Amino acid sequence: MALPDDQTPADWVAKRMARHRDDHVVFNVRLKWDRWLQVSEHRTSQGGTVILQTDVTSIIRRERQERDKQAEILQATLDHLNQGVCIFNNDQMLMGWNSRMDSLLASSPNTAALRMSFGILLDWLKDELVFDASLDAEHLRQWANRTSRRDPIIFEVHRGSAQTYSVFAQEMPDKGFVISFTDVTAERAAARTLYELNEILEQRVEDRTRELGLALAEAEARKRVKIAFCRCSQP
Repeated sequence: MALPDDQTPADWVAKRMARHRDDHVVFNVRLKWDRWLQVSEHRTSQGGTVILQTDVTSIIRRERQERDKQAEILQATLDHLNQGVCIFNNDQMLMGWNSRMDSLLASSPNTAALRMSFGILLDWLKDELVFDASLDAEHLRQWANRTSRRDPIIFEVHRGSAQTYSVFAQEMPDKGFVISFTDVTAERAAARTLYELNEILEQRVEDRTRELGLALAEAEARKRVKIAFCRCSQP
């Protein structure tokens, strides 16, 4: 029998002895060479125990294959998103990310391994990214550390002077959380260009209005001079 890495033989025996108080117990046992038994224990009215052992190796392997297939489908779906997505479990360990995140995580420590802690990732990202005024790195850390329900948050970060990301963080039902990064550099550049064009247009309108005002004032002055001149020339 193969025990889990975090369980000693003494721990296993103590756990099994404690379950002998239950009238009916069902559990799986992992054997060597990836084989599995399902053990069902029934207590009799005379104080004995009836034990039924069933080989469930094929069922366990089929379920594992199905989980692996679902994981592949999920990964493929994430890789087709326009956003970079990273997923953390309820222990704040990185459980996965999609290909859009590679550019952000390429220089971060231990990116080749899963289960990197959110704290380590944030410590790296806060030096790589500039957070906007609405939410900084420490507020994001406090959000992740909450034991109560986390409300979704959205904010922006800048990477150098070339890239801007809209960041969305949301809690998952299992108390883990997902964070997405959407590159909005083009949108923000277009908004800045539009703002600058509007500023230029408003300045031109203001200048033209001022020029027209001056022209009207000059015309009015010439008109008054002309009228006065005509009056003075009359006999």
